[in-house]
Amino acid sequence: MKKINFEVTENYRGPKGTSIVAVTAVSEAACGYPFQEGESYLVFAGGDDSHLVVSLCSATKLTKYAQEDITYLRSIDSLPARARVYGSLKRYTFDPSFVPKFEPSIMDHRRPPEETYRAMSPLSGTVVRIETQEGERETIVSESGIWEFADLPPGPYELHPVLARNLVLLPAFGIRDTLEPKGCAAVALRAQSNGHLIGHITSDVPLSKYYLAQVGVFRAEEKEIDLIRPFAEKFPDRESGNYDLGPLPPGKYFLAVILTNDNLDEAATFAPGTDVLGKARKIELGDGETISGLDFTITKPKFKERPTCCAFKIRVPQSLN
Repeated sequence: MKKINFEVTENYRGPKGTSIVAVTAVSEAACGYPFQEGESYLVFAGGDDSHLVVSLCSATKLTKYAQEDITYLRSIDSLPARARVYGSLKRYTFDPSFVPKFEPSIMDHRRPPEETYRAMSPLSGTVVRIETQEGERETIVSESGIWEFADLPPGPYELHPVLARNLVLLPAFGIRDTLEPKGCAAVALRAQSNGHLIGHITSDVPLSKYYLAQVGVFRAEEKEIDLIRPFAEKFPDRESGNYDLGPLPPGKYFLAVILTNDNLDEAATFAPGTDVLGKARKIELGDGETISGLDFTITKPKFKERPTCCAFKIRVPQSLN
């Protein structure tokens, strides 16, 4: 652990004084916060007044990114003992022409707005409902995808966007949480098209005998595909061979059963039943559409050694683009 000396300009909760010492782990890999000398931070620390600990997983951030939090903290004393829930409702579009301006990582402590690295659009005009101890209320999502509920009672609440039938909420079970007196909660609601590809796999060798068995889809407009990284994948039921791959956005796809043996060799059978990508069927999925009957019969899969440990790329023939 390393010590961090702070000059305090505002104190909202915890030890008083114009200077405070806290500790954090020595590296980000150990959940240490990467404080920089001379920078100004809104700090959220745990522990007691004599031993404050700051983690990378806390809400600590540079003050230039914390103005909304600071405004709220400054207003707490004057707020009524009610609560507020607000946020956005947007749909992931998976637009293949979208060019991200940021590459997210699991090590990111702060990310730019999600719109910079995910293709999405606001679900303006959608009804969002909230259930609290005082009953149900609803509001309409704005043109920019924003919604808000103010003057709510403290206690448990549930959010339920009223989505069109072609959409599904992520996560599908909705949002539940608890509000504190004078509390607020920012909730980013996300949805996507609820397309599904459904079928059955009949295999001479039980699927449970393979090191890995999965069903994956690849975007047909790509110049090459990577068997190890499908656009979306699902593990079929190893006993029955049934699968339901979704939710998926609308688009054109190649569908494949991908098998991995104990040597980590790969075998792919593309619909309607070929190991040659050039003979694969291009499946066109509509917005929220379900296509059933996409069955496979696997007899003698042709395993091939991976060219590298982490990739198995196949060029898509121009005739399929």
